[in-house]
Amino acid sequence: MFKFIRKIFTLFIICVIVGTGILCYARFAEPNMLGKTNIDIPVSNIVIPEGKELKIFLFSDTHLGFSYNIEDFKRVVKICNEENPDIVIFSGDLIDDIKKYNEDLDLISDEMSRIDAPLGKYAVLGNHDYGSNGSSTYIDIMSSGGFEVLVNEHIFIEEYNIVIFGIDDYLIGYGNPDILTAASPDTCNIVICHEPDIADELTDYNVSVMLSGHTHGGQVYLPFYTKDFLPTYGKKYVRGLYEVGENGFPLYVTKGIGTTNLPFRLFSKPEVTIMTLNPLT
Repeated sequence: MFKFIRKIFTLFIICVIVGTGILCYARFAEPNMLGKTNIDIPVSNIVIPEGKELKIFLFSDTHLGFSYNIEDFKRVVKICNEENPDIVIFSGDLIDDIKKYNEDLDLISDEMSRIDAPLGKYAVLGNHDYGSNGSSTYIDIMSSGGFEVLVNEHIFIEEYNIVIFGIDDYLIGYGNPDILTAASPDTCNIVICHEPDIADELTDYNVSVMLSGHTHGGQVYLPFYTKDFLPTYGKKYVRGLYEVGENGFPLYVTKGIGTTNLPFRLFSKPEVTIMTLNPLT
């Protein structure tokens, strides 16, 4: 009997040690393991001038104020400028809760302004950007940092025959996929929307590639756990590259940078994505 109790006690101690180790890793290690994901995506109708390429730097879901601060964000700025992208895209959720954020908002704009992109910097709103009536604040911050916030709008980059469409947040914003009626079959149409699952509603439009965030790649990515905690409009397309619809337009869902609700990441390291677009052959 004593040996049995000792075995149970030993097993309990091992479980406590392993569990504590996993919690410490998920809280203090993995959230700081910011990585770079490099990906090549062939797209239709893009025009690449001779001797050039088109590089997009995608980042998302910083959730500033929740276990992530402006000093942390400086690392993103440094990586971005080292990559020398042509276009920079932020796909929403800048501040976790604007009502609780006590830092100087100008510091965020200052860091955003340090990001260089010769063909422009573009952003859309996420659900947290609308929270606590923060949408106007978000637009002010990003605009002061040199980003053009696309709220159901589009812009044309003539040199590359690219149109960038920004669909507003779908959860508590005013996302309207009908803006894609303006998407010509003769242009390369890049769609940005915070929530990835609306991709299924875009299959009848001329979409060349779609970029999203929102899911944090699951944030804590475990079988039989993660699926129950994925956010609305982020339950089907969770992380990485997908082909959507019969025509198979590519959708890339970034795992984002920060955390929300719980300050943990497990098997879902934060990332920025460097995306090179090539002509579809």
